[in-house]
This record gives sequence, structure tokens and C-alpha cells, in this order.
Amino acid sequence: MTKKILAALMALTMCAGFAGCGKDADKDTDASKAASSAAADKEADSSADEATTDAADSKADDAESKADKDDKSDSKADSDSKADAADSAADGDNPWTADIGKREGDVYETDFLKMRLVDNIISVDQKDLSAEMTDEELKTLASAVVEHFNTSCGSDMQAFIDNMGLGLTVDGMVEISLASAEHMDDENYDKWIEENMVIEKYNIIDSIADLLIELGSDEAVIELSGASTETNEENMTKAINSLYDSVNANADKTKENLKSQTLWDQGNEAITLSDNATFVIYPSACGRDGDDLYTELNVMILDGDNEYDIMDINAWIVGGKVGMWAGDFLKTDNYEEYKGMDTRAIFEYEIANMFTEVEDETESAAE
Repeated sequence: MTKKILAALMALTMCAGFAGCGKDADKDTDASKAASSAAADKEADSSADEATTDAADSKADDAESKADKDDKSDSKADSDSKADAADSAADGDNPWTADIGKREGDVYETDFLKMRLVDNIISVDQKDLSAEMTDEELKTLASAVVEHFNTSCGSDMQAFIDNMGLGLTVDGMVEISLASAEHMDDENYDKWIEENMVIEKYNIIDSIADLLIELGSDEAVIELSGASTETNEENMTKAINSLYDSVNANADKTKENLKSQTLWDQGNEAITLSDNATFVIYPSACGRDGDDLYTELNVMILDGDNEYDIMDINAWIVGGKVGMWAGDFLKTDNYEEYKGMDTRAIFEYEIANMFTEVEDETESAAE
């Protein structure tokens, strides 16, 4: 079997369950509703219940949306398979089987894919990103992913919470919440978001807002629920900081929900990598706000006999510091062809075999 890296990219494209957790700008929840805006018009004593209900509804909507995507993905896989059988491998209308590509040093590009080699990292994307990570950012994220995962396997809950770096996004949440509070009643609010927000930042802040509702104290959720209806920066900042601070290893709600919301204490064993480990990074979204980076990605680590897949990662580099959390993890056997290969050898192998038997790989990955 060949082209494992390309096959994994195609699986990420077709299978909603393995894809990154990106969100669209027109989703029902947003950062301005971080404390559940539906609760804003209610009495304070019922706000916590409202916020919890909204969070549950949001998850139900996400699950229903995922099911719809799965159905569409299955249909697409079936139709693509039939089309591939009818078309020749050289058909230029089918980019997955096109055999054209351009190599410039350690960068390989086709019409739909870009693959970069950076030290022991291979970055693969479909050329639809708003921004591209620098070499240093790729190295920073590769190291941070392993640290984040290993911290989740330890016994120190506060160390894991601190490692997520949620506090790095306080200013971003204040900014987005104030802007959203001002414009949420606009007739074309979704359009305003698209035109005025760094959408990758907006989506990640929104995901963090959902996480904070699950992990933060009910009292802090109520406080932010009230603040989210006004455009007072001082009150908004105070309420958001209170919510962030309420997420800690001593808080009952944090202890109750951290495992279900993150990788914390999932029974995984910490990863110990050799010097020959290869990281394959698949960014599904990447945007910049000034020097700050916001990205959604999946990471495959190939090392000896093992493959580690750390998936559904939200990550941010703000003020030079990195934060993240991952939603899923899988450990499997490494591909037979790659055992004993260093990163450059895998990179060269992928280029040489990029489109060989690609349909078989796609079907196997989808299954």
C-alpha cells in the first residue's frame, strides 16, 4: 500500500468524524453568546440553567449536523468511486488522480494540494487556507501537541488546564463579545461577521466559549450572561476573566466535566518519541490576526512501529505563546513502508507514489 499521507488527507476530507472541528460563520452559537445570549433576557437566577440548556442544544445541533455530513460523505464516496471507475486515471477533471505536480526544493504542489518538508515535519493542506504557518510555527505546534497530549495523561489536572492556555484568548473574547453585542441585532449579522472578523479566530473563540460554559462555574456563567448584553468593556472584561478563573482543578464543575470535554484522563499512555519520529500536520483552517495565529488541525506522528493520531485540535499562538486542546486520539500500527524511513525519505516516497492506487487508499481510509 502506498501514499498513506495523501490517503489520510482524503480521509480527512471525506469523513466528518475524522475531520477537524471547524465551524462556519453562520452557526447558531457565537462568541457574543459565550454565556448563552438566550439567557440574557431572563432573570439572573435562571441564567445558569438557560446557559446549560443552550450548550446542550448546541451539542445536539452539532451531532445532527455531523450525522448529515456523514450521510453526505458516504454518498460522495460512493459516487466518486463510480466516477473513478468510469474515468481514466489521467482525467484532468479528477484532481485526486491527476498526475501533475511541481517540485521546488522541499515544497511539492499540485492544483489542489501543497506538501512541505520542514525538518521532521511534513505539512499537507488543500491550498484553501487563509494563511500559511511559518516553519517555526509548525515546529512550535508539533512540540506543543505532544506536550498537550502527555499532560492529559498525567495526574496533575491543574497542569493540564494551564497547558491549554485558554487565558491567552481573553482579549480576543472581549473584542469579539463586545463587537457581537453591538451588532447581534443587525439584519445581516452573519455577513457582518464574515466581513469584519478573522473567521478562524472567531470560530476558535466561539469553541472556547462553549468549553468555558461546560467547565466554568454557574455563577461566572450568569455574570457573563448579563455582561454579554451590553457594550461596557470594563464589565465584559471582568466577567470574562471571572469565567476563565473559575476553570480550575479545585472547582467541582471543572472536575465533573473536564474528562468529557477534553483528552484529560482518557486512559491513554504518554507518548515517548524517538529522534526519528515524523510529524504530519494537516491544517484544515488557518488565519492570522496581526502576528497571532489561529488554526484547526490534525496531527499524525509516525515513529517506529507506531502511528499516533491526535485529532480535532484547536490551537492558537498569541503573543508568542501557544495554547490548544485536542478532541480525539487514536494509536495504531505504523505503515509498513515507512518503518525505518526518516522524514525526508517519507516525503520523497510520497511524491514518487502520490497518485498510485489512490482510489484503493481512499476506500480503505473511508472504511
